[in-house]
Amino acid sequence: KCFDNIYAIEANIPKELDLYIPAAQEELYNWVNGPNRQFEAAFRVIQSGEWGQYDGFYLMEGDSVPVKNYWLDVILGEINE
Repeated sequence: KCFDNIYAIEANIPKELDLYIPAAQEELYNWVNGPNRQFEAAFRVIQSGEWGQYDGFYLMEGDSVPVKNYWLDVILGEINE
């Protein structure tokens, strides 16, 4: 009802830049570079129009777990207001 398609987008981040080191967030400015580059890659694919034209997109990270029933309906309600 809500989705026509789901796409998996490869970010192809070089290994040396694919960082996620929470323990180093005080010392290392790019400790969260990997997730940031993943978001950037997904956004650039959407922005390119390669898979259609979109007014927006929702990126749900693979380790996210919804904690409320109908959470997506709530988000869509906010968007449509």
